Amino acid sequence: MPARPNLKRAAVLAASGVLALSGCAAILGIEEPSDRALDGGADHAADSALGQDAAGDSAVEHDAGDGRDGASSDGGTEGGKDGGPDVGTGFVSISVGDHACGVTGDGRVACWGSNELAQVAPGSDAGVLYAPEFVKGVTDAKQVSVAQRTSCALLGNGKVKCWGVLGNAPIPVQTIQAAGGGDLTGVEAVDLGFGPGGYSGAGALVVLKMASGGAQCLGSDDMGGCSTGAPLVSATPTPMLSAPATPFAGVVDVAAGESGFSCTVVAGGVVRCSGNVPRADGVSGGVFLASTAKVTGGATNFTGAANVAAGYQHACAVQAADRGVVNCWGANNFGQLGIATPGVDYPEYVQGPVGGLTGKVMNLSAGYQHSCVSLDNGTAQCWGYGGNGQLGQGQKISSTTAVTVQGLPGGKVVRSVSAGFQVSCATMTDGTGYCWGKGDKGQLGDGMGQQSDIPVQVSAPK
Repeated sequence: MPARPNLKRAAVLAASGVLALSGCAAILGIEEPSDRALDGGADHAADSALGQDAAGDSAVEHDAGDGRDGASSDGGTEGGKDGGPDVGTGFVSISVGDHACGVTGDGRVACWGSNELAQVAPGSDAGVLYAPEFVKGVTDAKQVSVAQRTSCALLGNGKVKCWGVLGNAPIPVQTIQAAGGGDLTGVEAVDLGFGPGGYSGAGALVVLKMASGGAQCLGSDDMGGCSTGAPLVSATPTPMLSAPATPFAGVVDVAAGESGFSCTVVAGGVVRCSGNVPRADGVSGGVFLASTAKVTGGATNFTGAANVAAGYQHACAVQAADRGVVNCWGANNFGQLGIATPGVDYPEYVQGPVGGLTGKVMNLSAGYQHSCVSLDNGTAQCWGYGGNGQLGQGQKISSTTAVTVQGLPGGKVVRSVSAGFQVSCATMTDGTGYCWGKGDKGQLGDGMGQQSDIPVQVSAPK
């Protein structure tokens, strides 16, 4: 691959007015973390990311007036193709893990990056795609979410199509089937996480928010993240339980993490997590939890949540009463909780509100040891580990407080953001997409296959 010219980087930094970071943010020089967890993972999501309205009375949806319909959690997708102004064939949203997929304004899905098990381009034998290509057989998409070997798209009819690996088997593009047979319908959001089962070649943990108010789970779950009371490796969804034999009800948001856990927001803003849980009370959760554990940590910290995002051994929630407040909990060894509490031992479980936020949160995404938000002022901020440039600061630095992504084109408004495996992506309200961070497997989608510590444009196929 040809090297990306340094002049391009310098020009973008100069145009955005970036000379150096100053002052308030705690900037750390931190060594590269080991890849002990995975070589890829969801955004968050997510990416993991949920492309949904902040549903339920406690979610406090609002309209930014610029094409961003209220807040969403991980997955980098708010509103889908009907969530704002017409962007034509540009990107409405992007979800990034070790590969990435984006939804275009006409409801198609384009993917790029690692394709080892056809999670990017079903039917292709290419190991890596350095630029986006449309996924055949997926139309009318509203949202997309990815984890290392799996991609899933939520369609306008409430069905979900997935490809790559599901459970422990490779699959072409196929519609998720209900437990009683026939296509599963009534899905409002989908989020993927990379569970420990992925080490052996299994696919993602897939959680679904249902229009009925419940939640369902499928895929690879060997740590109890599905909250079904037992390990699960299945391509058929199973209801998630809030207590033994008690399915969830009143679900506002769901998120799948990268270390075998999931979190759910229910009516009243209570956050419950299950599996290999990074709990906010300083205790690592158990394995194969039969019911979820309520996230605690203070009367003002973890009640009234609107949205939740799950990353690698950490999670974050947006407060409904004041969308300028994000609380995170779990491991903080690289500042991924957005607080300065040291985390030199791996992992150290702590909790606290993110510092440095400069606006109200429109969407939230937790990745691998970093997290990102898009704000109502049209900007994006990230915090945590930045050794591959995934914080978008023009240099490879980490931060224990939220810092604004530098190098995005002036005058453009950020619509959504997604944090993945040492890479981040954002979409603008005009349909353009940008990614920054690790790029050796084509994650940036710019055709270069190299890392960048400033955003580079990724364009939807024509």
